[in-house]
Amino acid sequence: MKMKKIVATGLVGVLSASALASCGTNSVSLPSDPAKLANYASEKQAALDSYEAKGTLSFAGEAVGQKANMDITYNMIYFKDPMQLKLTMDINAAADGAMVNEDKKMSAEMYFMQEDSNYVMYAGMNMDGETQWQKTTIDSKDEEYKKMFDMLKNGGTDMMKDYSDCFVKNDEKSTDSEVAIDMNITPEKMNQMLEQSKEMMDDNSKKMVENAESTLTGYGMSLDSIFKSMGTITATMTVDKETGCYKKISMDLQKPVQGLADMILEMANTMMAAQGGDDAEKYTATISKCAVDFEYSNYNNATKFELPQEAKDAEEVSANDPTSVFGTSENE
Repeated sequence: MKMKKIVATGLVGVLSASALASCGTNSVSLPSDPAKLANYASEKQAALDSYEAKGTLSFAGEAVGQKANMDITYNMIYFKDPMQLKLTMDINAAADGAMVNEDKKMSAEMYFMQEDSNYVMYAGMNMDGETQWQKTTIDSKDEEYKKMFDMLKNGGTDMMKDYSDCFVKNDEKSTDSEVAIDMNITPEKMNQMLEQSKEMMDDNSKKMVENAESTLTGYGMSLDSIFKSMGTITATMTVDKETGCYKKISMDLQKPVQGLADMILEMANTMMAAQGGDDAEKYTATISKCAVDFEYSNYNNATKFELPQEAKDAEEVSANDPTSVFGTSENE
């Protein structure tokens, strides 16, 4: 699956995460059960007309003598009816080592707009100071994308109910004014999420997953072994006792990513040893940081925005075209 489609379908994840953020203007009686509290916040957020979100993803690590750092910041504005979504991302990446030694900056601007009975995705990528735009019209009656549109609008509340056993109260991070809860996603739950994601895929996308699974099998791995190497992933949310709002969501992914890197390099070292014997070089990796943070604001009072003229004038690309933001092909 190419990067543009990952970014596009990743909007579902962004908005589903947003389901953990809601806001009210009066004091509310919060459920004491962590799972019920999470579901309460999800349903409340899904009913909102608009909101905004800011987030960061930070990564730092070293592998095979190559250092890498990456920081991604994003800003999102969302209106529910008609659906209008603006997502901007700034990416700063730096590499220092024998293989690559350079700094790279790029930005992306995406709009997901409901226009009449269809949805139009506008995507602009800026690299080296030049922005290239593309637009793709999606038929809202298309079964594959209809599932995605429904999830975008309901904030992922249906999926949240399937993971009620993942939530626990975090007393250590709770304060007099806030309740902290954790969502613990085990390897078994990761498999469950994968199966649910497959239900949204078309035949080509399912084929890509099958091909990926086949490739992993050839290397003695599987998606299940990857999930197990990562262990449990924890998302921590703080809820304001006065309003019932989720203020922030954070995930420290350093240990899960380190576990994944260790498993992959262990497999690589085993293969190298089989070919080169005791003299074979052994690779190691150190993941010093991998963290994701979300913060939400302006509930029912999001800033209005206009679609840039450059996006309106962009070349139309069919959703079935492999070069489309939503495009897939069996060879990807």
